[in-house]
Amino acid sequence: MSKGTLAQHRGWANKSQEDVAKALNVSVNTISNYESGKSEPKFTFVVKFSELLSINLSDIIIEPLKVNDNATV
Repeated sequence: MSKGTLAQHRGWANKSQEDVAKALNVSVNTISNYESGKSEPKFTFVVKFSELLSINLSDIIIEPLKVNDNATV
């Protein structure tokens, strides 16, 4: 995840795990497992999550370019 984890995005939207779980029809335990890294969400969940919170999907799934100080571009 990049530009913010699921938990960060949820927090920025002032939503609880319970809010997200209810809206996306999953258990609070499922949300907790995704946020803690115990399990990986399916792409369809991430799409629904981004729609629920009105955020760009790319802000969740695309990792930022990591630049090495010694690398040439």
